[in-house]
Amino acid sequence: MGENSNYWLVGSKWEETDKTEDFIKNKIWEYGGSEDKYLNRVNSIQTGDKIALKASYVKTKNLPFENNGKPVSVMKIKAVGTVLDNPKNGKSVKVDWDINFKSKEIFGVSYRKTISIIDKEKWKIPISWIFENKDQDDFFSFNNFTNDESENFCMHQPLNQILYGPPGTGKTYNTI
Repeated sequence: MGENSNYWLVGSKWEETDKTEDFIKNKIWEYGGSEDKYLNRVNSIQTGDKIALKASYVKTKNLPFENNGKPVSVMKIKAVGTVLDNPKNGKSVKVDWDINFKSKEIFGVSYRKTISIIDKEKWKIPISWIFENKDQDDFFSFNNFTNDESENFCMHQPLNQILYGPPGTGKTYNTI
């Protein structure tokens, strides 16, 4: 892990349109909301920081481990890259996306906000899964959600939630 780099998880959907392909093709990431609530956060992204496009949802079926039909938080990592420049417009950054990265699902981990900085101390293991392409392997099975180590970065969320807010504010919630 880069000592001075920050790690960011960012959304890629504007209303109902997934912008992943556009972002990769144009070597950018943009916040698609109409309000300025993330202006300072976007402006704080620095050249050299690591960034990942993500989607969060819940699954109960087709998991690589036994979950006894219980819901499991999933974060799909669609792309990873390195920030090349931040024009400080509060909306976008230039990114060198890793074109060889294959999307992957991370189980038991979920960030729902449109843009979040990752706590490097608390999330060392998930950072390695996301940015260093390490496998989640058997470390994380549904049966060990109560272990102290997994509790540090696992977010349990109920299935029934009603999310309010205007389009582009990161409230998208998919159930599979």
